[in-house]
Amino acid sequence: MIPSARVRLRARSKKRQREMILRRRLVARLLEERPVCEIAWDAKCTGRSTEVDEIIGRGRGGDFLDESNCQTACHYCHSQKTEHPAEARRRGLKRHSWEAS
Repeated sequence: MIPSARVRLRARSKKRQREMILRRRLVARLLEERPVCEIAWDAKCTGRSTEVDEIIGRGRGGDFLDESNCQTACHYCHSQKTEHPAEARRRGLKRHSWEAS
């Protein structure tokens, strides 16, 4: 049996390191300021925010450091939004960068 080769991950750039520090601070502040789940997908919502999600994802032109692009959510609701993107868009929980806010 041939041992699998380890692939080294590329180090984060200094710019990305700074952005991640800012992101962690933003997430901590938002969870403190907005303790209630803002998605409230259905009756299974726990009501307590534990995660921060972007309305316009980074891959779709969103800024993950823009507070107005963030919403707090419990794990269940965040998972539902991720698993059902069409429904999330219909509910206004997810948008493309070119869509009006």
